[in-house]
Formats: sequence, C-alpha cells, structure tokens
Amino acid sequence: MKTKLLLAAVMFLCFTVAAFAQATYTVGSTPVTTVVESGYTERTGDVTFTPVNPLGYLTVTGTITVDYNDSPITFLGNVVVTPAAPAGPTVTLVAGDNPDELVLLITPGTGTDDYNIRITGVRVQVAGDPGVAPLNVEITSVGNLIVAGQTTPRVLNAVHAGIQSFTGTAPVRINAVTGVIDGTNGVALTAVEGFRNAFGVTIATDGSQANVQQLEIVLDKAVPAGITVTFPANDSSGDWVLVGSGSLTSASAYPPTVYYGIAADTDVTTVENFQLISVTIAAAPATSGAYADTTLNASISLAPIHYTGSAARPRYAYVPVGLVPLISFYHPTTTLLLPFAYSNPPVEGEPVYDTGIALANTSVDPGLDMTFTGAVEQSGTFKFYLYSSTGDVYTADSTALDDKDILEDGVLPAGKSYTILLSQVLDAAEAPELFSGYVFIICQFTNGHGEFFVTDFNTFTHGALMLVINDDRNLEAENLNN
Repeated sequence: MKTKLLLAAVMFLCFTVAAFAQATYTVGSTPVTTVVESGYTERTGDVTFTPVNPLGYLTVTGTITVDYNDSPITFLGNVVVTPAAPAGPTVTLVAGDNPDELVLLITPGTGTDDYNIRITGVRVQVAGDPGVAPLNVEITSVGNLIVAGQTTPRVLNAVHAGIQSFTGTAPVRINAVTGVIDGTNGVALTAVEGFRNAFGVTIATDGSQANVQQLEIVLDKAVPAGITVTFPANDSSGDWVLVGSGSLTSASAYPPTVYYGIAADTDVTTVENFQLISVTIAAAPATSGAYADTTLNASISLAPIHYTGSAARPRYAYVPVGLVPLISFYHPTTTLLLPFAYSNPPVEGEPVYDTGIALANTSVDPGLDMTFTGAVEQSGTFKFYLYSSTGDVYTADSTALDDKDILEDGVLPAGKSYTILLSQVLDAAEAPELFSGYVFIICQFTNGHGEFFVTDFNTFTHGALMLVINDDRNLEAENLNN
C-alpha cells in the first residue's frame, strides 16, 4: 500500500513540474515618439521578451501573438534571438489571422543560458486613423507565460504632420504679351519638417525601409508652352537629391511633378528645413499669342505616394502642403487719357455739345514690314473712368456699352475700331448728362490708340489724339504703341 502511495506521489510531482516548467517572459518596449500621420508604413517601437524563470523553467513549444489594435501591419519586420539557436530557441515571425496581428512561432533551443527575443521594424498604417496614437499592443501567449501586467506595452506615442509649412519668395513675374521676365527669374522654396525626425533615414540605416523617402513637388497647372521651370540638383543642405528630371515644360506629364530623395539621415535634435535656393524660370517670347493671365503654383507632399498593392516602404497619403506661386503672368494694359471731354443735355436756344470717341485695337499690324517688331494679337475689354469738374467720378465697363456690331461681350477684337459718344458712355455709367472733365480709358490689350472730338455737330469741332500712359512694366508695350 505504501509503495502505491509513493508511486502516485512521484507521478503527481512529475506532472506538476511538467505543467509549470514553461518559461515566463517579461516584456519590454522602446516606443517611437512620433510618426507621420499620413504614413501607410510607419515604423513602430521594438518589443522584447526575456525569460525570468529560475533554471529549469525552459522555453516550450508555443506561440506569442502581438495585436496592434486595429492598425493594419504593412510590414512584419524581423525577429532577433540573442543568443541564436541552438542555445536560444528558434523563433519564426509570421502574419496573424487578422491584418493587425503578428505571431511568433517558438521552438525550444538546447541551451539553458539567458536569452531574449526582439521584434523590430514592424510597420503599420496610421494614415486615415487620427486616433491611432498612443498605440499599445496586446500580447497573448500559448505554451509559455507573460508576466502579469506586461501584456500591453506601448509602441507608438504620437502622430503628427510630416511637413509643417511650405513657403516661397515672390513669384517670377512674366509679361503675358511679350514673354519678358520682370525682375528676378528665380523663386526660393522652403519646407519645414513637421517634427524632429519626420524626414527619416536612409535605407542603409533602416533595414525595414525598402526605398528612399522622397518629397514630391507638384504644380497646380500644366506648364504653358514656351515656359521652362528648372529645379536644382539638390537642396541647400545637400541632404535631398533630385530624383529623375528637374525640368518641367509643356511636354511634362500632368500634373507636372519633381521628386527629391533623402540622401542623409535626419538630425533628431532639431527641426530641419528643405530649402531650394532657386527654382529658375525661362520664358520664350510670346510670338503667336499672349500667355494666359494666370498664376502657376506649387505644393509639396511626402512621397512615395501610397497606391494599392505597392510594396514601397515608406509611403504616404497625398497631403499637399502650401500653394506657393512660382510664376505670375500679368497682362500689360494700355491706358489712354482724354485731357478734356464735354457733354451737355439739350437746352432750348443753346447749342448741344458732345464728345466723339474713337478707340482702336491696333495689335494687328504690318509686323515685319515695319522697321520694328510687330505687336502680339490680343482682344480685350476696356473701361472708362470719368472725372468730372464737380469732383465726382463715374465708371462704365465696355460690357455695358452698345456693341455697334463691333464689341463681343464687351471685347474689342484685335484689329478693330470702336466709336461712341461721351453722352452714351455717361448713360451707361448712370452719370448726369452734363459733364465737363477728363477721361481715362484702360484697355486690357496693348497697342491701344484713340482720338476724341469735342463738337456741336454744326460749326465747332476740336479733336486730338488720346495720350498713351503706361507704367514702367509696360515700357516695351509703350514703345510698340508710339
């Protein structure tokens, strides 16, 4: 009987030891402080597992599942065992049953020395999930144990915009008619890093990174024919290098885009700037027609841009920052002055005076048959500014004037002339019939000319050429006008 009891006790002890001989792991983590909120493959912190059992509590075959709390894993990363098998266990890292899980498959090693298991380089999608941070993982184990209270270590503290701002110096001004650049031909651009390590590291530094982190600069319109926008080979620090062509023309794919790739690791002690000293603009003369009156703007985003099925790491949602003007086309006008104009309503027994006005859009001319370069054909509207001797000012836009089969929605076609009486202009301006003063006519085309005639339609007529008045930016147009 005693023998049977002793045998039973021995068997119970053996089963008890077997039941409690598995390893118990303490869990540590090194959370990443901040990642880019538009990232589809942002790196999380490392998680380590270290046995804390006394000798004899060996690792047993089992699994450890790490759940990233609804943040899809876009790269599993790597597992490192120190020391490696055969002393330490063999650990294989595989995807879990859900997109936010990874699983460690553990097979015991032959050694009994201390070891640790480290998961590193796991990347998750944070784009589109502003509430992802702070991110704690949830750890469950089969076969081995996890120290109580250590099953939810933090791997990510915060998310933030990768680019804080994008600004530039004054845009390059181009005369839309002549194609001549007014002043400087370059724009300096500056993008400010969103936080201290938003601009990342090179592939050589980070094994979980599969391609160069890039900045993408996109123009909001196609580059007009005759214009070339050239980006420098690198930024002022040399930390960013042009990827592909830096020349944008009308032949460039739409939208016009250039890329810069990171060539040096970010300085984690400071917020850095991406600076282009000069994006240069070249413009060909506008010979066949004027450039459109428009502004060409640029924005910037972290890149490569995410697309379904892409294996690129890192990659980002397209979040353009800034709308910086690179080119501003301005259309020079012609300003004409009538030093004196007069009109009065009919009064019995007194002569009725009026002022006849003749306006010509001479942007169609003999061209090379003249001794100087001809004009560029342009059609455009015009506007009257009437300054009365009473101190009142009235305006009348050509869109409100009688078309006389010449104007088309207020536009005076190139090569056409237009005549009107001052009394008709006053009527369109809702001004009194009695007017004495001077008149400006601002034409939205170059090469405008005109004459005016004060007359009583009977015995008195006095006329003269309108004076052409232009500012310094329109000197070339003024030379064409005279």
